[in-house]
Amino acid sequence: RFSNPLRTKSRGRILGISGLFGIDSMAGGMVSDAFVSFWLFTHFGVNEGTIGAVLVIAQLWNLASIWAAPYVARRIGLLNTMVWTQIVANFLLIAFALSPNVPIAIAVFIIRELFNEMDVPTRQSYVMAIVPPDERVMMAGANNLGRTTFRMPSTMFTGLLWSNSVTAAPFIIAASAKLVYDVAVYAAFRGVRPPEEDLRDSVESDDSVAEGSQDSDS
Repeated sequence: RFSNPLRTKSRGRILGISGLFGIDSMAGGMVSDAFVSFWLFTHFGVNEGTIGAVLVIAQLWNLASIWAAPYVARRIGLLNTMVWTQIVANFLLIAFALSPNVPIAIAVFIIRELFNEMDVPTRQSYVMAIVPPDERVMMAGANNLGRTTFRMPSTMFTGLLWSNSVTAAPFIIAASAKLVYDVAVYAAFRGVRPPEEDLRDSVESDDSVAEGSQDSDS
């Protein structure tokens, strides 16, 4: 049966976070690996073999980023992991665009990739956790629709900026848009904690109290 996301109890959360994710997706589409490769080739004259090696290393760092995300989230929470790792990644993207030479540009790009994907599993987990089970399909659908719709014109924006010889602009504009998204999603949802995090904090608090009681008894 069709369910209208505009008529669900969580419609504010679903539409709000999906719109913010759309901004993030559009900005991400402006700085795809294809454009990074093109920029390294035209701006620095990096050869194709070196670019290929850089992208392979970057993908390996992406895997490490995804693998590390649950451990980071367990310590600081899903939303904090989503936001703060992306803030680091976006400042590194600006640094990449302004790098004065090839070694610095490549080093900054590779370091960025260590943080760049930590928001993917944490974002997916967070959006499922903040709505009731019967609204999770609608949340997933709205998220994917928002991200796909906003991403469609992103490469056109990159092309327009590049055609006007504003070479670093796509990186700086994309990073700035992502930083706006980071601040907005944190401001809007910092008070919305997944039930699992509240439960874990409660259990850890009870354990701490129990350990303190045992110490005082001894």
